[in-house]
Amino acid sequence: MKHRKFINYYKELTTTDKCVFIFTNEVGLSYFLKKQSCSKHYFMFTSAPKKIQDELIEDIKNKKPKFIIYNSKKDNFYNSDIMLKTVNKFILNNYIFFKKFDDWDIYKIQ
Repeated sequence: MKHRKFINYYKELTTTDKCVFIFTNEVGLSYFLKKQSCSKHYFMFTSAPKKIQDELIEDIKNKKPKFIIYNSKKDNFYNSDIMLKTVNKFILNNYIFFKKFDDWDIYKIQ
């Protein structure tokens, strides 16, 4: 039930965004949101190499999603902020905390 409430809320929040950037490993969220990922690298667990992190940053710069799903208690793999330090630094320099919605932290572009 929490997922459904979150998806409905986030869908409304991102109506003007053409894509979503999910910094967690909940890859199914973009499907339920009915939006494409802002990057071809949508599974953060496999995105640790520096080259992929640089590509992720370029994708965020180019697509400019207004909101990012930054953290989730539902992520079973690990916290992306630990493994993807370069991307995390970019997000923290360009986005600010917007809202905690149940188990998810949402960040907004500055």
